[in-house]
Amino acid sequence: MPDPQTTQRLVSRLASGENPDEIIYELCETSNLSWPEAEALVRQIQADQEETIVRKQSPLTVLLALILFVAGLAMMTAGLYVIVITFEIPSHVSGPTRLISTIGYAIQSWPAAWLLILFGFSTVVGSMIGMRQTLSSLLEGVLNRLRL
Repeated sequence: MPDPQTTQRLVSRLASGENPDEIIYELCETSNLSWPEAEALVRQIQADQEETIVRKQSPLTVLLALILFVAGLAMMTAGLYVIVITFEIPSHVSGPTRLISTIGYAIQSWPAAWLLILFGFSTVVGSMIGMRQTLSSLLEGVLNRLRL
C-alpha cells in the first residue's frame, strides 16, 4: 500500500479525469514499479477510494446533468409548441383553406417538432441516468459510513 500522500495525489488525478494509463506510466517511471504492479496499485486505489473520487467529481456531474435536464425540457417544450401552434391558424381563414393551411403546416413542421421532442426526451433521460449514478454512489458511501 502506498503512503497517504501518494494515495491522495493519485485520487486527485483520477478525480480530475486523467487517463489511468498516463498515471500508471508515470508511476512506472517515478516509483520503479513494473507496469502490472503500477496498474494493480491504480486499480486498487480506484476501488478503495471510489466514494472520494465520485464526491470530487460530483459538482461537475450534477451541474452538467442539470443543464442537460433543462435543455431537454426546453427542446420538448419547443416541439410541443410547434405542434400546438398548428391548430392556431388565424380564425379569419375558414373552410377548406383553413384545412389545407393546417395540413400544409403540419406536413412541413411536425417532423422537426417530433425530432425536437425525441431529442429532448433522450436528453432528459440521459441526464437523469447520470444524476442517478452519481447520487447512488454518494448515498452508498454515506450508508457505509453509518454502518461503521
